[in-house]
Amino acid sequence: MPAAITALRRLGESARVAIGARGRQNRAIVLTPGVAIMPPFSIPRAHRWAWYATALIAAALCVSTLSPVMPAIGPPSSDKIQHFIGFAALASPLGFAYPRRTLAIVAAATLFGAGIELVQPFVGRSAELADLVADALGATTGALAMRALRR
Repeated sequence: MPAAITALRRLGESARVAIGARGRQNRAIVLTPGVAIMPPFSIPRAHRWAWYATALIAAALCVSTLSPVMPAIGPPSSDKIQHFIGFAALASPLGFAYPRRTLAIVAAATLFGAGIELVQPFVGRSAELADLVADALGATTGALAMRALRR
């Protein structure tokens, strides 16, 4: 069984719906007449756009921050502004979709930025603590701004 599957539940032959942790009905995937698996979590359709947008922005950030060094555009400090804007954009979709999860979203975006900074020396770029600070500030600003919009 794949590691992502969190629980196997024994269900009757006709069981296709099981009660989740919060009392919601979740679809079970029936493997055999007596065994079904529950997905680790289900993403509501209304929030899928946020996950797709976040994945797309994360891919763009990876390409832009892990590609070979290009000539700088703008003043020398504009690199930090670009990090700030990029990570504000990264945290915004999930911050809007999940306003109660702001801290987790900021932490995940900051860890993503730290991962990028750790990989950069292996692709011919330099890792800077100031970039990580700009990433964290941008993620915080983006997530909090979207949370404020939801109120």
